[in-house]
Amino acid sequence: MSLYCFKTENVLSVTDWVKATKERSKGDSIIKNPFKWRIKTIKRDGDLFVVVEANPVYFNFSWFGWITGGFVLLIFGMHWVIFPCIGVGLLGVFWTAEPIFMLTKKALRKHGYSGPIKRLKFSEFIREMVL
Repeated sequence: MSLYCFKTENVLSVTDWVKATKERSKGDSIIKNPFKWRIKTIKRDGDLFVVVEANPVYFNFSWFGWITGGFVLLIFGMHWVIFPCIGVGLLGVFWTAEPIFMLTKKALRKHGYSGPIKRLKFSEFIREMVL
């Protein structure tokens, strides 16, 4: 599960992207959308705050790479099989918020939004909303 939040200008292209992403998330096609999205938008002073929870449909298989690499290291010592295991283990980064935010940013640009996109820490988000 990846949970992140970002701030954009309140324009039609961003709200259209949010609406389209919510609709696409309702479908069952894993190929069209490999994530289950929960998106909440908050409008404030001409800005649009978007809180996103993106759950990848695929399970996090990167642990198999680390565990297999550890067993290979214990049994055979330094072996060439360790390197593919490390590669599979490093794929776990795709289950974190940073790459999913970069994909979101790219999708917004593709959707026609050219304004600033600022990722917020949750403490900044709470400060903006509450204080």
